[in-house]
Amino acid sequence: MALASIEDVSIYYEIHGPQHAPPLFLTYCLGGNCHWWRPQAEALARRYRVVLWDPRGHGGSDSPPDPAAYSSTQSAHDLAGLLEHLQIDRAHVGGLSMGGGISARFAQLYPQRPLSLSILDSNTASAQPLTPRTIEVRTRTAKLCDTGDMDVAARYFLANSPPYQLFAADNEANRARLHQMIAGNDPVGFANTLRAMRVPAADPADLALITVPTLLVAGEHDPALAVIQRTQAAIPGSTLEMIEGAGHFSNVDAPNRVLGLLERFLGSVPAPRL
Repeated sequence: MALASIEDVSIYYEIHGPQHAPPLFLTYCLGGNCHWWRPQAEALARRYRVVLWDPRGHGGSDSPPDPAAYSSTQSAHDLAGLLEHLQIDRAHVGGLSMGGGISARFAQLYPQRPLSLSILDSNTASAQPLTPRTIEVRTRTAKLCDTGDMDVAARYFLANSPPYQLFAADNEANRARLHQMIAGNDPVGFANTLRAMRVPAADPADLALITVPTLLVAGEHDPALAVIQRTQAAIPGSTLEMIEGAGHFSNVDAPNRVLGLLERFLGSVPAPRL
């Protein structure tokens, strides 16, 4: 658990697993935190050097006051800076939802750095325009964040964001966990992230720039399923795995199934030539 200074912004990260194991960087969803990957991270750390990190505006990372300091492209640059900080040349990268978009953008901007790319339940990776309703919800949530009452902002955001619905893992404890996750964000950082993510940070055609082995995962109930299918079709040589009984948070609805898919995929990626 440490901080890296990247472009004068402190980025929080934690490392799990052996120092000399293949590195794997995992990024989470909009409003999330590193705990959202814990169902898989502990098991993956037996074979990989798992790096969980907080994009700017989330968790233990800084929340710059300037809204222009936020985007999936900026977070991709932050991820590259984190690799530099840790003196890692190449790594497996992956992410859930917003994290999938950041990881895809990283693969587009730094094609020589990723060993593989894993995109889970991500509308962001598609770079498709958002629906008017999604833009409205993000705008309204950002305004609620401006009041400083993150409890109210979290309740509104979760009640009006269909992707944040759980399925196989839907129970009172996990719903409370979701609420605590959103409400625990810095109001400035979350508001700025929401405003930045109303507009895609890339072009859908950029998906064709991704050349590394790529796995996409989607829950069968994910509202972004059709978009995820188009994303898969646009990335050369990529594969898509469907998760029964899961929604937008497939790693929470079906943790063991997602873990198995990640382990099988990562294990199939050839080791880099030295």
